[in-house]
Parts: sequence; C-alpha cells; structure tokens
Amino acid sequence: MARRFLFYFSSMLLLSAALGSCVGIAPTREVHLVDSLNRVAYRMRYVNIDSSASAAVKAYRACKFYTRGKAEACNNLAFCSYIRMDFERAEELYKEVPSITKNETELLIADIELMKIYQRTSMNENFYDCRNDARRRMKR
Repeated sequence: MARRFLFYFSSMLLLSAALGSCVGIAPTREVHLVDSLNRVAYRMRYVNIDSSASAAVKAYRACKFYTRGKAEACNNLAFCSYIRMDFERAEELYKEVPSITKNETELLIADIELMKIYQRTSMNENFYDCRNDARRRMKR
C-alpha cells in the first residue's frame, strides 16, 4: 500500500513539474505565423509601406505568448509610422518595446530608431540618452 501511494505521489509530482515548466512558452504555430508576418513586413518596408504596416499589425495582434515576435512587430509598425512621418506614433511604439521584451537586439533597434526620431525633431538631450543606451547595449 505504501509503495502504491509513493508511486502515485511521485507520478503526480513529475506530471505537475512537467506541466509547470511549459508555462510562458509560445505555441509553435503562433511562432511560425508571427515570424512569417514579420518577415513580410520587413521585406515590404521599402516596396509598399501599406503592405508592410498591414503585415506588422497582423503580427502584433496574433501575439499572445510570443513576446520577441510582438516586439519585432512593434518595431516594424513604428518604422512604418516613421516613414509616414508620424513621429509621435513611432516614438510611442518604440518606447513600448522595453515593456514587451528583454531581447537586446529588439531593444537596440528601438534605441537606434528613437535616435533617428530625436535627431529629426531636434530633441538633442533625448537623442544622447538613447545613444548612451544603445552603446551600453552594444557593449553587452
């Protein structure tokens, strides 16, 4: 009887550990969908900005668990806003990236693009703050 209880207890413990370790992992289907939409958005950015923005919006909305993909979609959307010279919206989107992910590549892209916005809008202090952030990220 004690062996049977020990067997059931250890089985339940292993099962709960296995299920608990999968929390926060994006489903493969979502990853493939979001990555393909982000690729389309990136490839179309200098060809057709409306197609790029449409793919980026779809990728952004499709993300539930895939934070890296959502950050990339956010960067793509912000780039589309930048090209359309909607600097306020682009700045909002780039500033949203740090709250989405800790991926250094996506954060570096957001910092560099913010530098471009601040340079265009003559916000020199903000430009140098982003420049320092970008340099720190590159050193890492």
